[in-house]
Amino acid sequence: MAEEQITENTEEKKEEAKTAGKQEQNEADFITAGFRFNTKEDARTALNEANAIRYLVPRIEGADKDTLLKVYKNALEARTFQTPVGLEYLHQLQNRLKKMGATEEEIPPIQLYVNYTKMLRKNANPARQRVRPVAKKRKGPGLDRYTFSVLIKIFLLILVIGMFFIALKSDNANILNYENVINDRYAVWEQELSEREKTVKQKELELKRQGIELPSYEDHDAENPVGE
Repeated sequence: MAEEQITENTEEKKEEAKTAGKQEQNEADFITAGFRFNTKEDARTALNEANAIRYLVPRIEGADKDTLLKVYKNALEARTFQTPVGLEYLHQLQNRLKKMGATEEEIPPIQLYVNYTKMLRKNANPARQRVRPVAKKRKGPGLDRYTFSVLIKIFLLILVIGMFFIALKSDNANILNYENVINDRYAVWEQELSEREKTVKQKELELKRQGIELPSYEDHDAENPVGE
């Protein structure tokens, strides 16, 4: 019985040790160069910046002011450093350039791309959480209010589209297709008028061939003056 108790305690200690090791490992994933980041992605980015700094330091150790200033400006333009690890190194380069005689006008400021005030407000007092009321579920069959509202909107949208389609396809003039209807009717009237004029001219030619002279409109007006 005692041996079984000892075995159980040993297994529990092993599990506790594994859990503690995992927690330490997870905690280490968020820490880079003395900074603890909120996400592993930010920690990895900072680690890449730290590696870039280690690569760069020995290569610009004896650089003159102009060379160092060019490296500093290129790092700013390429946005090589974004995390506090890289920004701290850029600030060190600023101080080094000033000691070498560079003026404030020659050294561009370090551009920050993070709204720190907004982030601080968002992350301030993380223990405080807004409690949102849980929507009461309806008991029994039927649609909830949101689903019913969506279905009504979809139905009205389909109804409006159908009305527009009917209006566009209708032969009667309306606010949507009045221009097309009027143009079509005008074209029909113009065609009918042309056909009638053509028929009248053909009749006149046939009568002239038969020797029958038709009175002109001027003669008719002279024989029947207006007002007599």
